[in-house]
Amino acid sequence: MADFKDVLLSQPRWVALTSALVLLLGLPAAQWILNTLRPSHFPPGPPITPGLGNLLQMPLKKPYLRFQQWSREFGPEGPDGKTGKKAEIIGLKLGTANMVVLSSARVVHELLDKRGDKYSDRLPMWIVDNHILHQPEERGRLIMGYTEPFRKWRRSFQHVLAGSSIKKLLPLLEAEAAELCYKLAITPPLGLANSEDENKDSKDDSNNILFETLVRRWALAPPLLMTSGQRLRDLPDSWLADFYHGQDSLINMILPGNTPPVDLLPPLRYIPEFLASWKTKAREARRLFLRDAYGLLDAGKAHLRRTGTSTLRTFAGMDCLVAKAVRERQDGTSDKKPEHETDQFIAFQHTGFLGAAADTSIATLSTLVLVLAALPEVRSKAREEVDRVVAGVNKGGPPTADMLGEFVYLRACMSEVLRWRPTTPGALPHVLNQEDSFEGYVFPKNTTFIIDAWTIGHDEEMYDRPDEFVPERFLDNPLGLRREAAEGVEGSGGHRRPVYAFGAGRRQCPGEQFSYTYIPLTVAKLLWAFDISAPAGGIDLSIETGFVDGVVTRPAKTPVVLTVRSEERRAALVEDFERTQAVVQGLMG
Repeated sequence: MADFKDVLLSQPRWVALTSALVLLLGLPAAQWILNTLRPSHFPPGPPITPGLGNLLQMPLKKPYLRFQQWSREFGPEGPDGKTGKKAEIIGLKLGTANMVVLSSARVVHELLDKRGDKYSDRLPMWIVDNHILHQPEERGRLIMGYTEPFRKWRRSFQHVLAGSSIKKLLPLLEAEAAELCYKLAITPPLGLANSEDENKDSKDDSNNILFETLVRRWALAPPLLMTSGQRLRDLPDSWLADFYHGQDSLINMILPGNTPPVDLLPPLRYIPEFLASWKTKAREARRLFLRDAYGLLDAGKAHLRRTGTSTLRTFAGMDCLVAKAVRERQDGTSDKKPEHETDQFIAFQHTGFLGAAADTSIATLSTLVLVLAALPEVRSKAREEVDRVVAGVNKGGPPTADMLGEFVYLRACMSEVLRWRPTTPGALPHVLNQEDSFEGYVFPKNTTFIIDAWTIGHDEEMYDRPDEFVPERFLDNPLGLRREAAEGVEGSGGHRRPVYAFGAGRRQCPGEQFSYTYIPLTVAKLLWAFDISAPAGGIDLSIETGFVDGVVTRPAKTPVVLTVRSEERRAALVEDFERTQAVVQGLMG
């Protein structure tokens, strides 16, 4: 009997060539389609489209809302989403890639916390790594894999964000909070809007200082000093706008929908530039990123030259991170390999740290101020707490850093913001570095895991009225849970966090304590100084229309009205600003 080879050779040459071409193209296509199917023992999820997986079902904006829907739909007791329990794990196929969404604090703890050695890697971002950074392997990774260089660099960042370091930073944090209030106080009372707002009055009034611009400055000032030894107020006004322009250009290359999904569909990488405008945009993003990264490096080196290698100090006895890294490389005390302490590596890592630290602070503070403007009852309780504390400690003057422990309700408000409108509702993905299994499910190597902070924080089984902003839940219980749910968690070994906006596992954001210090201190000063209210048109707090996605989720607009509470307080704000600036200057030496 003739086999396939004999039949093929007996045909005319063009038929044979055509058949061979179809075969050559068909086999990879068939393999691709097979790889988009669900692996054996993969978690449940929505049905796939062969060749695409679940790509067509993944929204480009606010995917966490779809994750919440799927969690309800694919629970263990049925797909109706009404009688079944919430699914703790959802399995998705994005092209040939495997993704698992973790919608339960219990599972996050079991996998990312307990098995952190397996679940702490990151997937490379092809466009960033190959068109913006242009460097091979780890040296060109903006977000490093879970490697020894990553662990050593992380320890450096953790050191400057630890409790002892934050205590040294308190005078600076208070000074920056005072400066924000001061600049708002010398601005005529008006509704302050984002720079994207098309309000003509905002553009025509030369005295109008936009809220977002001031908050961007406030957010960037402390991490800039920590990394490079520079005070933002000593730099040209244009520096701030230039830095955020560079950050926005980079972020636009990362956000879904702005560029083709080249990580999921690799052939798209090779489309020529005249048909792929994203390659031109990537070149500009690279130029801006290198400008900022090497500018930060040069500033750190300049600080090192001014202070000397033996007495390097930036502020209150703290080392500047960039200069510290350069100094350790020079004197041979670094614990890093030479290829992981090059100028390029130092510049890239600290620029990434700077941008990440600022973005989350901006989103959290903006959301909290927006809530205070929109919800009079919450605002009244928070302001009453601030007035009561300062009356007993500071004779009614502006709040100071040593009062932070007294602002219990304000801290609860911040926790509620991070639960109710988490700045990173999907956190940064974790990648599995080897095959693993859990409760009957099998996860292939390189599976991406998403912490679904949105669904975890809006679980009706764990929270009373989860869609409402209720800070009191964190006063009743440190985890903010319903009484019955809290009793169950306490008996399970304490696996739960109050909020998941900072992530979990070995890649958890190290800036949680910094945020819980800087933001409540700033809001306390704002509440003491200003009446914070909504404009006549009200404020949109809807997650669907009132918030926008980027690397972080933030308010689409911050149209709050800030009015100084009295002329006496306006004068006190000026004094507070001058006093705190003098303290910082003294500590700078």
